[in-house]
Amino acid sequence: MAARTNRFEKHARKALIVLWAVTLVAGVALLEWALSPGGGRYRASGLNPGPGPARHLVLREWRRNTDYQFLPTEARKRYAQGGLPKTYRIATDAEGFIEPARRHAKPDVSIVFLGGSTTECAFVLPENRFPHLAARQLEEALGLKVNGINAGLSGNNSMHALILLLGKVIPLQPDFVVLMEAANDVGTLSAHGTYWVKEGSLRLVEGEKQSVSEAGRVLVRSLIPYTSEFLQETVKSVRGFFRIRPAHAATGAKGDAGNPLERQKAMAHAYESSLKSFVRLASAWGITPVLVTQVNVQPRSEVERRDIFINRERLAGVVQRPEEFATVHDHFNAIVREVAKSEGALLIDLAAARPWSFGDVYDAVHFTDHGSQQVAEIIAAALKDHVAAKAKASANPGKQP
Repeated sequence: MAARTNRFEKHARKALIVLWAVTLVAGVALLEWALSPGGGRYRASGLNPGPGPARHLVLREWRRNTDYQFLPTEARKRYAQGGLPKTYRIATDAEGFIEPARRHAKPDVSIVFLGGSTTECAFVLPENRFPHLAARQLEEALGLKVNGINAGLSGNNSMHALILLLGKVIPLQPDFVVLMEAANDVGTLSAHGTYWVKEGSLRLVEGEKQSVSEAGRVLVRSLIPYTSEFLQETVKSVRGFFRIRPAHAATGAKGDAGNPLERQKAMAHAYESSLKSFVRLASAWGITPVLVTQVNVQPRSEVERRDIFINRERLAGVVQRPEEFATVHDHFNAIVREVAKSEGALLIDLAAARPWSFGDVYDAVHFTDHGSQQVAEIIAAALKDHVAAKAKASANPGKQP
């Protein structure tokens, strides 16, 4: 009678494979433990950067070669002049610029527009977004090929624009770079007291994450990007459905108990420094900087007050007496004017260019199609002579002074 065999003998090959695998993993873990220095320090050899996590500046931009679609908000639905589609779309090119962007392979003049959501114009039809439309109007007026490149992104402040200028705009060698920022700078500085936010999507510096779970997420996103995105959105929706958000009073930045006037001065100084850095960097690379004040319409009805983008109550900790300033936003616009003057940048005082109202904007700052068309006309008129001069100088480089 044949002797009974145990499971190891019956599956000897599989058992050996498992044993070797466990031994290999244990050996690697032991080697890593032996090589790792104590005290949370990393060890490197010579110019070898070592295994420590790297840090890098964040390039806050739209994902490249991607098609996005958005449902209009309730505030946007209230102003349907010019038509209101069921969904709005943003398509990006190979460099993450909002289409239509680089329509001409060899333009006579290129203009890059940087800013936040008021430049991005997510809830405006693509053909009516002012960066594109202003370029088209300049073409018609001057008989030139003009690229109007939209690099706006919701949430971006002037420091994000500075990083984008250095990282992706300067290599394009545009003739003009137009910056319209104020509201997001007000929001960032009032909430955090600094541009160097430690956490969240607005941070300027990001540290590399090193963990098994992060490695798994990277692998999953690489192998099944669409399935991964679908599952993430599903989980978010489920969590949002069951999450209960307790009501709480709006608050300002940490440290609001300090002197509000000093906080306002610190915010103004930071914003001014950021704008000056932007202007000087652009000028150093032969790009003409253009600063634009930002529209902010004061609400006149309860509906308009409910929809406003800038909540004055949230900023109560950074102004000494709210009645002395229409808004901190207006003060930041004044800084734009002063920096343009002191630094020799072109200024387009959009806020003062015409009497703006709801209908031009739908939440005090974001443009409707009608408002965006008005912006395009103002910008095109302001830049017309400068664009013509730039095109003439480029066509006759020997005649430049």
